[in-house]
Amino acid sequence: SSDLGTSPPTVTADVIPIETVGATCAMSDAEGNLLFYTNGGQVRNKNHQLIENGDSLNISPGEYPLQTYGTQAAYPLTETLFILPGTHNKNWYHIIHFTHTYCGPALPGICLQPMMHTLVDMSANNGAGKVVFKNQPLVNAWAMEYAAATRHANGRDWWIVVPDYLTASYHTVLFNDFGMVDSFTQSIGFKPDPAIKRDAGGTNVFSPDGSVYVDSDARNGHRIFDFDRCTGLLSNFRWIQLPAQQPFGGAAISPNSRFLYITASVWAMQYDLWEPDVAASVDTVAVWDGFCQPCPGSNTTFGECQLGMDGKIYIVPNNGVYFLNYIEYPDLKGTDCNVVQHGLEVPNW
Repeated sequence: SSDLGTSPPTVTADVIPIETVGATCAMSDAEGNLLFYTNGGQVRNKNHQLIENGDSLNISPGEYPLQTYGTQAAYPLTETLFILPGTHNKNWYHIIHFTHTYCGPALPGICLQPMMHTLVDMSANNGAGKVVFKNQPLVNAWAMEYAAATRHANGRDWWIVVPDYLTASYHTVLFNDFGMVDSFTQSIGFKPDPAIKRDAGGTNVFSPDGSVYVDSDARNGHRIFDFDRCTGLLSNFRWIQLPAQQPFGGAAISPNSRFLYITASVWAMQYDLWEPDVAASVDTVAVWDGFCQPCPGSNTTFGECQLGMDGKIYIVPNNGVYFLNYIEYPDLKGTDCNVVQHGLEVPNW
């Protein structure tokens, strides 16, 4: 847990009876108090108890995953899980998650990946919580990954956008407490042959104001779109091409929705989304300073990143370490954003 009232935050550790890897997400209330969390296999409440019906997420009759992922063992797939607060019922929370059910032999690395819906009611069992239903398919298509969500312009409902890696298209779902209200597929942008040049280290993210959607990966570059929060349509496609595959990293957007940050192991780069030529606006705002602890090997490089509730962007290194990097003022242009390397010490590896 962390206290965002300090800068950098104060981080404390606890022992929990569950394994976590990539598909991990926690939900807190408006005051920051933990409500529940999931590792992609189970849902546990703030007291680390398995909530009623909270086992066997992502379990399917296909070849993958194994049944062990319904227990304490963590679901291994990254970028496949997030939680949306209810749109009408303040006690409802929607887990949107993906599972592999079958990988076709003619399509190396391309799998049938249903986007599924699990509903958690935290008013049940005197606040201990209950999973009302789980693993209900929302969209069932090949090669979906890296879903992202943003509020509808009405301030209540949600838009969920997920790329289709077999085509240059995106699945869009209008979602609220009644489930999937509408869905459509939009052909836009660029996708290479997915059987040859699959996305690498992908991160898909909306700007905080929902006006921009970014589909980024280290091999195929960064695809940038305007997003209409009324219609759910993508437009104004811009493509930042890469001369060669970059080291794995992540993507995050500043609180004012102006600056896109791309991390690539030893570099952190900033792009100005307000510039007509976004690609030409690139500025290297940090280069890894060589810090490691213990050395050699545990390098505090720039990996996945995420905008925090305190307005800072936190960057997890690509290694097991005791330190995180963070961007202190991500709304500022250039190096004024102040990338603080290994500035947040955490108690666990």
